[in-house]
Amino acid sequence: MYISGVGDLSVWEFSGHPAYHQIYDHFLGDVHCIHAIVFRLCDSIEIQLDSIFFWLYFIQSRMPITEPLLYCGKSQHYAKIILIATHADLAQQTFSADEIEQNLQQIMIKVSAKFKHVFEIYGNIFMMDASVAGSIGMKQLKQYLNQAKLSIVQELPNTTGFLDSVLTFLNLYRKVSPNFPVLGYDQFKDMIRSQINPLSSEDHFKELVQQLEIMGEIIFLKSTNVTNYDLLVLNPKWLNCDIVGTLLLMKDDPNYMINLNKTQIMGIYSIDEFQERFDDVDALDLLQLLELLSVCTQNDRSGDIEYEFPYFILGGDWEEMLDR
Repeated sequence: MYISGVGDLSVWEFSGHPAYHQIYDHFLGDVHCIHAIVFRLCDSIEIQLDSIFFWLYFIQSRMPITEPLLYCGKSQHYAKIILIATHADLAQQTFSADEIEQNLQQIMIKVSAKFKHVFEIYGNIFMMDASVAGSIGMKQLKQYLNQAKLSIVQELPNTTGFLDSVLTFLNLYRKVSPNFPVLGYDQFKDMIRSQINPLSSEDHFKELVQQLEIMGEIIFLKSTNVTNYDLLVLNPKWLNCDIVGTLLLMKDDPNYMINLNKTQIMGIYSIDEFQERFDDVDALDLLQLLELLSVCTQNDRSGDIEYEFPYFILGGDWEEMLDR
């Protein structure tokens, strides 16, 4: 995303449908970015604090601890946090300017008291009115983003010809494989060595993957206790919108319950049944990718390979659902 006065930014939005909550933890954990917590100024202060504290605890749980620790156990590298209060126009219809200012001060005091030794929290809350593009709050936010961007860039490795060549390779690969822009980590390394730099070392790839993730170009999914393969998703938008978005929102479809069998009501799908839902990509490859995201898990029953999706387990009387 390009923002005037700031430049290009990679923006990841986490305030969507509740179904997405189960995968958010895979996209948090990097300190070389800005975490913006957005809340509604027109809500009560209790609701505002609940929302803010939920996300602060969530982010804290995903941040790596870097030693040596600083004062009060603070990690050597800590996440940058800003608070953004939206719907200022609606809040001004209910509260006076003094009441709004007092509420924002209370929020800042409580947040700082709890998390000042955990995060780098910007000292002021940005107040936004979406109907006024050139508001003071928007100008202050742009100014902060510009300064923070310069600070973060200084901590990152410099851009290299190797990185530029890989970016060109990624764009070409996305065009060649639009339906499944995914590579195994070892496969990715072999392709880069064969087409770009045969002398690329493990350290080169470690730095490369970090740079590409920060730029929002890829998603690196590391193997788990259940799986033994690392995957690189070369098009994050494809994964989060076309695949995960389509999958997790299926339950919102009024026709979802039609023709469901007993195992599907239990959240269990065979490979063939899943293939019917995503007919333009190999079902097994896609299921292995979703397993790394912890969206599903393999369930071997009676020798048949099936995948269980906890999100699709329906509550209520299953026999009654089948009778319908």
